[in-house]
Amino acid sequence: MNSLVNNNPGRKKMQQILASIGSKPVKTSEQIDATDYTWQQPHCFSTIQMKRLTNFTERLAQACSENLTRLCNNNNYDVTILSATQHFATELFDQGDEKTDYCVAFGEHKEQPYGLISIPVQSATSWTTQLLGETGIEEETDRELSQLEESLLLDIASVLIKAFPKANESYKIRPIQKIIRDKIPLELQGAKELCKISFSVTKAASDESSEAYFLILCDELQPVVGKERQAPIPPEETLYNAMLNHVHKMPVLAAAQLGPIRLTFEEIMNLSVGDILLFDNKVGEPIDLMTEDRILFRGQPAKSNGNTAIMITEKCDED
Repeated sequence: MNSLVNNNPGRKKMQQILASIGSKPVKTSEQIDATDYTWQQPHCFSTIQMKRLTNFTERLAQACSENLTRLCNNNNYDVTILSATQHFATELFDQGDEKTDYCVAFGEHKEQPYGLISIPVQSATSWTTQLLGETGIEEETDRELSQLEESLLLDIASVLIKAFPKANESYKIRPIQKIIRDKIPLELQGAKELCKISFSVTKAASDESSEAYFLILCDELQPVVGKERQAPIPPEETLYNAMLNHVHKMPVLAAAQLGPIRLTFEEIMNLSVGDILLFDNKVGEPIDLMTEDRILFRGQPAKSNGNTAIMITEKCDED
């Protein structure tokens, strides 16, 4: 064997050696786009249920538009759903900010409200001003509503709430409290899951819109989203056969080992073209057929259709 010692191997030579013992340079992978998943938010609705919810909110918007138009002497109003999102109660109500919206609770029983409509001050002022026909008056968004305006706002909130039964006949929802400001008219624990349905209201022939939103317990949306069907659990034997069938089709890399040899790192560094390596096994001994570092079979070298082959002569005992 060539005995020349190279004490300063080049970079390429080192990479070849490291690759031969299993350490390869790591290639930088491209950035993969992924959908954001926020664990702090509830995910009680599946994809199918969210589609059902979207269909419901579209019907709800249409019903709101019809109710508002009827209330406002057939002046057309367009209600558009902006979003329907899921939240924990603590996320919405424990932010430390002073509540300034006008709220009306709703439900089927006065003792147990399970939702509300929240109307920001600016929207409340705009809606009551339009209903009074005082569109030319400049709206003051920081003033308190008069008793008459609060009464009109309650009428507006009521017709919006009554759109729920029109969108889904199973609901018997009605307003169950008066207008409340600076306070949430629901008693909720922080882990309660709520659906927030945000919407905008636009008067016909006007570019100006105002926004508000419904909050409703996710559990109370079951008539809309329905229950997810649970797939039947197949018998244990069926699962076993399916797994076994999958395992049988998995590709496994098999390698033929001519024979073992032990070299020092220095000897490997000094290998060059023309050097001869002597293996520990003798000529004529069977070749090991290995997978995952386990010897499964032994055989003799052969040829088949111009390719190197192995003829299996022995099956090794399993441990």
